[in-house]
Amino acid sequence: MKKQSKTCFIIWAPYCKRADILSQFMNCDPVFINSLIKGRGYIWYLFFWIDYLFKSTQTLRYLFKYKPDIVFAQSPPSFCPMVCWIYCKLYKKKLVVDAHNSAFEPPWVNIPMFFSVLKSASAVIIHNYELESFLKNKYSSIKFHTLHDKIPDFDFPEKSVFQKYILFIVSFSNDEPIEEALGAFENICKYANLNIQFKITGNFKKNLTLYKRFEKVRGIEFLGYIDEDRYLDILNNAFGVITLSKRRMVQLCASVESIGVNIPLIISDSKTNRRLFSKGAIFAKSDVSAIQKAIYSFIDKREELYSEIFEVRQQWETNWTDEYNELEKKIK
Repeated sequence: MKKQSKTCFIIWAPYCKRADILSQFMNCDPVFINSLIKGRGYIWYLFFWIDYLFKSTQTLRYLFKYKPDIVFAQSPPSFCPMVCWIYCKLYKKKLVVDAHNSAFEPPWVNIPMFFSVLKSASAVIIHNYELESFLKNKYSSIKFHTLHDKIPDFDFPEKSVFQKYILFIVSFSNDEPIEEALGAFENICKYANLNIQFKITGNFKKNLTLYKRFEKVRGIEFLGYIDEDRYLDILNNAFGVITLSKRRMVQLCASVESIGVNIPLIISDSKTNRRLFSKGAIFAKSDVSAIQKAIYSFIDKREELYSEIFEVRQQWETNWTDEYNELEKKIK
């Protein structure tokens, strides 16, 4: 953005890596507004309106105090850009909405006035071209713009030796084929003589049934919640990365982190991923057999994939710079 412009990024969450990285690049303030009520138990669902009222008050207090010229607002929740819109409307400032895929799914897509806010925004950022094309056909009056995740600037030296484990990056969300992947890992650990292990990130307490079923399989390790430094160290030393989702038109954040440390990966077989990873990756459908075959193929082609991931990174960075420059033009 222009040096003289004051810009902020409002996020109704304790943290979001995409927003943090983008804020650092733009040299603006990321404003993370945490929940008043901790957790997502029945108490939060009973009093969620108090939580959103608190976040709305905190947001407006910040905006009225610092009076930024450009306000980035993350969605979901839909209420975040809606509250920011009030300030932008009153002070004739510019609103840019960073809309994640779920912003266009229930319940957020059904919030009254949400699309009116999107129509008034200087730009609505979408995370991949396939989703942008789909949404433009439905909502032609909204100024959509694709900006993929920026590759993190990890300060790791280039490596030639990696530990013999594959890192499965998950958050234990419903869209992830975790049971299928674990089934593939189990088959490989029990019946294939590959000397490879599998480490699984994420809070396995979200699905204790799966955890108890696979926790004693030799070669499978559930890491549980780990801090950022340890996560990056494990990622940087991995032989490979697996990141999967059953959802269509989604750009997986873990894939960008994998590029950031120059680690090739196994990723969901989708139109979006095939466009993003013409090299440096093996694609897998969301079933045990397909994931298992993808792992065998990955191990066989690992050296070739490793050399290709550098090309993927260079092309990604060039494309991202072009996307960002186009966004700047839209919100000047």
